Amino acid sequence: MNITVNKILELNEWADAKVVAGQKGGNRSVTWCNVVDMEKPWKWINPGELIFLSGIGLTDKEGDLCHLLTKMHVLKAGALVVQIGYYIKEIPPRVLLMASEYEIPVISIPVESKIPALTYQICQMLFQKEEQLDTPQGLMKELMYLKYDETLDSKLKFYGYNPQGYYVALALESDQKVKAVELPELNAAILKLFSEYFEIKPHNFLYLQEDSVFLVLIPLHMVPDYKTKLIHALRQIMKKLQNQYNITFCVGVSDVFGKPAFIKNSCNKAKESLNMLHACKKTNDIRFFEDMGVYSLFFRVNQKEELDNILELTLGRLLKHDEEHQTDLVHILDTYLSEDCNILRTSELLFAHRNTIKYKIAKIQEILLCDLKDVNTCFNIRLAYKIKRFLEID
Repeated sequence: MNITVNKILELNEWADAKVVAGQKGGNRSVTWCNVVDMEKPWKWINPGELIFLSGIGLTDKEGDLCHLLTKMHVLKAGALVVQIGYYIKEIPPRVLLMASEYEIPVISIPVESKIPALTYQICQMLFQKEEQLDTPQGLMKELMYLKYDETLDSKLKFYGYNPQGYYVALALESDQKVKAVELPELNAAILKLFSEYFEIKPHNFLYLQEDSVFLVLIPLHMVPDYKTKLIHALRQIMKKLQNQYNITFCVGVSDVFGKPAFIKNSCNKAKESLNMLHACKKTNDIRFFEDMGVYSLFFRVNQKEELDNILELTLGRLLKHDEEHQTDLVHILDTYLSEDCNILRTSELLFAHRNTIKYKIAKIQEILLCDLKDVNTCFNIRLAYKIKRFLEID
């Protein structure tokens, strides 16, 4: 769980707190608390901190607060908590305006608020978060389900992640249903095999179990034939698992990435590749995201009705004509486009006279109200055929 300003404000102890500026920054991460009641407080702050002050050390209230906000903006500090009462009667409008421009939350708390009690609650939350991140799965959950935060870099390095290196994400899922009681043993076997084949220390393994899908990050040695070597290693692992447990697996592989910020996206690409295998009813197979081509876009369309609409608008008349007249014009057009609109090659593949194909292509253009000599038209129709195949997969 990422600790944000908004999350802190949900605590009971913060019931009297009020966000008076910078509300858009409510999702800023908080990594620690810091009470800076001294002169020139901007000298003592750090990234991600929730800054508390009562104003006792400020000599120029407005100027010092503006200077503090500027430094907080540069360092990406969490938020500014100002105790209203003894030393600061009200927060100057210029300070509030600057906070809103920087999207740094400014939170006012009443004079009777006990700052030690407020900071104690936050520290408890932060310690609990650290405990959750003390496992590879906890760290991967943070990376997968929440927005990437640079504060996680040190944890990633602890588990051997090299930001200058190259990685792929793998998504494994058994083709057969595995009983819940058998999963721990199977997961342990998977980890052991991956450790052996990819020379990763067991405690450095970044992985996550999502229901029946096993996600894992694999470092690569970027040699020209890395893909061939990766496939070979995966095949060996899949074979051993099959021999030992009589279970086959499908594996989705992401494209290559390096920066930690790309981990979540790459894991999702691995899952999309895996879903493509399932959709094609493949078993004991491997699919790379880079080989999915335009189909990878189709998986990201939230409303499949949009794909249906494109197909209907582009090929609907021809599909209806074939159905009503028991013709095969849809197949003929598909072959014609696949052969780069070459009549002779199309006629040879379909075992038909070239004049017959010419006549049928003319008929197709008449039905679709299109000109197949137009490059854009051909592109749109080819795309529609890919959509048709994608929708038929399931």
